[in-house]
Amino acid sequence: VPTDVVLDRVYVHGQPQQRVRRCIALQSARTAVVDSWIDDCHSVGQDAQAIVGWNGPGPYKIENNYLAGSGENVMFGGSDPAIPDLVPSDIEFKRNHVHKPIAWKGVWLVKNLFEIKNAQRVLVEGNVFDGSWVDGQVGWAFNLKSTQDRNAPWSVCGDVTIRSNRIRNVGGVFSLSGAQNLPITTYTHRLAIMNNVAENINTGAYKGIGRIVQALDGVTDVIFAHNTLVGTGGVAAAIVMEGPKPLSGWTMRDNVIDAGTYGVKTGGVAIGNPSIDKVMPGSFWARNALFGQGTAATYPRNTFLLPNMQAVRFQDVALGNYRLAETSPYRTTASDGADLGVDMDALDVATAGVVVEP
Repeated sequence: VPTDVVLDRVYVHGQPQQRVRRCIALQSARTAVVDSWIDDCHSVGQDAQAIVGWNGPGPYKIENNYLAGSGENVMFGGSDPAIPDLVPSDIEFKRNHVHKPIAWKGVWLVKNLFEIKNAQRVLVEGNVFDGSWVDGQVGWAFNLKSTQDRNAPWSVCGDVTIRSNRIRNVGGVFSLSGAQNLPITTYTHRLAIMNNVAENINTGAYKGIGRIVQALDGVTDVIFAHNTLVGTGGVAAAIVMEGPKPLSGWTMRDNVIDAGTYGVKTGGVAIGNPSIDKVMPGSFWARNALFGQGTAATYPRNTFLLPNMQAVRFQDVALGNYRLAETSPYRTTASDGADLGVDMDALDVATAGVVVEP
């Protein structure tokens, strides 16, 4: 395995009309991509990535880059490793601008912004994820699952932290799936999704599935806390859950989420508690605010059901400031004594200076 490789302040790119499948392929160990500009990684009829890796063990440091790829901007897995039992591991992904320009719409094959099919011990922090719409898939920002191509049943997505990121202009936010392309020995597990903002979901040119969270088939041990996830009228559902394997070990606390039309739902069962009890039994819910659906459904105790986003009383949605105003009744009402939703001070520090225009 190639090892000890550093790409520092490099410009890796295709041309505006050129098909380029992969700008950087991380089939290596102890590798860093820092302070670089990776652009025009796009194709038709096949996925293209700014950064992709499936046959290197890591660790990887990917920090302070501009990353534009049409299929998946960043992906780990996707092809089976040639090295038995290999899982890309110990990945630090920080302070990157992950972007699909809207000018690519209808020109290049578009899928997701960040995808894991085989990786473990991953930190995603302080990034800006911008631009995803229905095309080759349905416009997710994040697509996380344990899956193989043909012959790697050890493939796993586990121990992933997604913290203090700003997500915007996407068709859907988080797709979490236990396993695909069985047999898989270990389902997606131990995810921490905390202190993120998602805005402008499924609106305008960024139409997609319209779901904030989609949780499928046995994703276990998930902490989802202090996120503020809002649309501007385009959200179909806050959380869509499906089996057949239950979603065990989930904690949902202190979030502010656009409920959309269907709130928290699984197929064939009523919205709210009946869906949660069926697919997410034993989960812990505390002090979440769901707005836009009103009180038509029953949710876990200490859930705040609000008629619309205005009832939350953010300081300035137009400027992307999701601090709670002094007049908001949800200040200091979180289970840890903080304000509900995102800590904007921490988010602003984490993402300061990340977006730099060409």
